[in-house]
Amino acid sequence: MNSTTNDDLIYHDDSGRFDGSANQQMNQQQTAGHSGDLADANAKKRKLVDRESMSRLPATHLIRHFLLFAFAVLFLLTMARAGYTLWHIAKVESVGVLISSFLMGLRFDLALIGMLLAVPVFVVPLLSLTRFTKGLGKFFSITWLILALALVLLLELLTPYTLAQQGLRPDVSVLGSLGNPVDLLSQLWSKYIIPAVVGLVLSILVFIAFIARLDSKRLLRHPIRIIPGILLSLLGLAVCVIAAMASANPPGLGFGPQNAEVSQDATVNEITMNTPFKTVHSLLP
Repeated sequence: MNSTTNDDLIYHDDSGRFDGSANQQMNQQQTAGHSGDLADANAKKRKLVDRESMSRLPATHLIRHFLLFAFAVLFLLTMARAGYTLWHIAKVESVGVLISSFLMGLRFDLALIGMLLAVPVFVVPLLSLTRFTKGLGKFFSITWLILALALVLLLELLTPYTLAQQGLRPDVSVLGSLGNPVDLLSQLWSKYIIPAVVGLVLSILVFIAFIARLDSKRLLRHPIRIIPGILLSLLGLAVCVIAAMASANPPGLGFGPQNAEVSQDATVNEITMNTPFKTVHSLLP
């Protein structure tokens, strides 16, 4: 019986149940298993963080979005100015300011773009930093830019009528004296059908091309990176303000329609500007 007991004890000792090592081994195994679970959890967390950081978009995603609007407006205004110049080519050639008119006109166009982009360039990057507000930023940006482009197109379509009738581009006071917009557009269509058709076709093509290139389905699918987004908001606003003032110095605050006086001919000076800038400037105190 003793031998059997000893054999059993030896056997049990060999299995590690009575010599104290079994508990240590089990504790070691549990500790190792717990450490492995922690390592796996930490690895999963790192993967999630890496995946979230990789899913964030660079700031260039929004920069391309704003540049598309800027180039669309710049192209439209340049083509409109070229059309008005051809319409009054005799006056432009008589005063010899063709190049000066287009260079100063470019300054007015950039000022308008700065005024129109200042708000979305500042607001949209900040809204695009989180997945909770990026949808609002997307909606705000697309709505603002489409309405701004539509306003530019509408005001430029009205310009041939006021240029022919008064020799002026319209501003708020001129628009208020024109009466019913529907009657105005019908008069424009009937009396100035050629410039109206050309302007309407050009406007429709630019508008369709702009909406197609917006690619709203892929815009801001993910948040943008935080630091580049904040820098884009602040630096972009500064660039827009400088463009709107047409100068980085305080005297640039006085930039306005008076800077379009490149000749003694009032019509040529009006052609140098763009109608949306004149209209927005007339709203300022």
